[in-house]
Amino acid sequence: MNTMAADNSGRTQLWAVRAVQAVSLMLFALAIFGVLPPLSLLVPVALVVVTELVQRTTAVRRA
Repeated sequence: MNTMAADNSGRTQLWAVRAVQAVSLMLFALAIFGVLPPLSLLVPVALVVVTELVQRTTAVRRA
C-alpha cells in the first residue's frame, strides 16, 4: 500500500513540475516578445528555482 501511494505521489509531483515549467516558459516567451514588462522575466526564473528546490528536498527525504 505504501509503495502505491509513493508512486502516485511521485506522478502527481512530476505533473506539477511539468505544469510549472510550462507556465514558466509561456511567461518567459511573453516577456521576451514584449507582451509583459521586463521585470516579469524574474517570475519564470523564480518558479524554476522554487521547483528545483522542491524536487531536491523531496529527493533527499525519499533517500
